[in-house]
Amino acid sequence: MEFTISRKTLVQLLRTAGSAAAKLTTQPILREILLEVTPDAVYATGYNGQFGIIARQAVEADVVQVKKTGRATVDPVVVGVAQNFEGEEISLQLRNYDKARVLYITDGKAEFELPSSDDRLYPPVLSFHDELEGETISGQTLSQLLQKIAPSAADESTRIALSGIHFRVREGELILEASNSHMISQGFVSHESKRQGDQDVIVPKTSLLTLMKNLPSEENVEFAVDENLFWVKTNRLLFFTTLIDATFPDTSKVWERAMGNPTTVSADKQAFRGAVSRAMILAKEEANKPITLEVEKVLRIRTKVENSNAKEDVNVAQINGKAKTLSFNAGYLSQLTSVVDRDQLVLVFGDAAVYFEDNNSRHLILAVRV
Repeated sequence: MEFTISRKTLVQLLRTAGSAAAKLTTQPILREILLEVTPDAVYATGYNGQFGIIARQAVEADVVQVKKTGRATVDPVVVGVAQNFEGEEISLQLRNYDKARVLYITDGKAEFELPSSDDRLYPPVLSFHDELEGETISGQTLSQLLQKIAPSAADESTRIALSGIHFRVREGELILEASNSHMISQGFVSHESKRQGDQDVIVPKTSLLTLMKNLPSEENVEFAVDENLFWVKTNRLLFFTTLIDATFPDTSKVWERAMGNPTTVSADKQAFRGAVSRAMILAKEEANKPITLEVEKVLRIRTKVENSNAKEDVNVAQINGKAKTLSFNAGYLSQLTSVVDRDQLVLVFGDAAVYFEDNNSRHLILAVRV
């Protein structure tokens, strides 16, 4: 394997693939990035046993020149090596010595030889060479949905279904949903599926967080929801992940029960978030970060922790409904209101929750006991 590539392109390929390489694993090969050179493109693959990313760069005269095709693995330290070269063009060559394989890399001035494992040990994964046919969606739309829904998914949970995002395709609509049992987020977008029947899977949050960092928003992407795999593909990137084998809980009754006897408050989003942020200075000392919202003639936010207390009135445009006093996790309020695109925040207080929506999403946070 031997090729020359622009430094900027090589760093981008390696960073993208390296974001999926394993950090801690019993399989040392998964700590490495797999480089594959074909007559048409250079591929960099990172895979950690749960999800993987393949970054692709087509062979172009001013970007990549291939001298010899082949495959090689290399430690992610190569990213730091490449980005610190002074030259703008980098040459890479796989060299076989009597007892070792090394990847030789140089910018014409500095030279490095990095150990390379036997690429045959790298596990077979999905690739650009496979015939993949999926659904088409705007990269920007998918990225925005994930950014709005992912915060509600649990980081850790005894209920494994809650550690992922629920993907459903049905009746001309793509629906994403997440919940950590204290808050729920749902996102919706019109989508006519090519496939027959409904699609219903849970994709791990940890996988999707990495996808969100690498997903291009300026082009359409293909995605597929299969029985044992979820993948997203663009011209330059292929992301794939295993699924969570569980059933996502039906949250419809939670919405119904929590939203009894609604009181609606319309307030400036930034003013409300600022007040929540200030109240959280005291609330963060408590386990569930409780702040109390009182709705009567004004919207008042209170916090009381041991010998300290705070209160602030938030200017509101309108209040409709009966007086309410409910307490919520300040962190959840701050997280979910941050993803709302509208300048005016419409908060609907029920008997046991607060609810608000955006152009293509809605969010619910359950009240906590103080």
